[in-house]
Amino acid sequence: MENQLAEIAKEAYVLAKQIAGMEEAMNASKEAFRAYRSYAMNFNSILEKTKRILDSDKTILSTVTHLTPRDPDEETSYLKEFEGIKGDLALLKAALQSFFDFYFPKKEKERIGFR
Repeated sequence: MENQLAEIAKEAYVLAKQIAGMEEAMNASKEAFRAYRSYAMNFNSILEKTKRILDSDKTILSTVTHLTPRDPDEETSYLKEFEGIKGDLALLKAALQSFFDFYFPKKEKERIGFR
């Protein structure tokens, strides 16, 4: 059971780092929206993995169940979708932080560098 928790903690940590990196890249340039397709595909992967991790806690999961995958081939409103991804990433990050705060002691979070 302890090894399983450690694996979940690592996966949550990696997802939080991916989200932070994606947020940074999306905010780095006013032209970042031009890479919408790539961001949509990455978002969909992060969304799926986050929901799988949070599946063990229905309360925390309920904070992100309304989020849906993005269509990477969207052509008509990709700028709006791009901004939507930014907001959804913030919700996913907050849900992962809540999961971590609730299930993992401070010592464990510090050990793997989760803030």
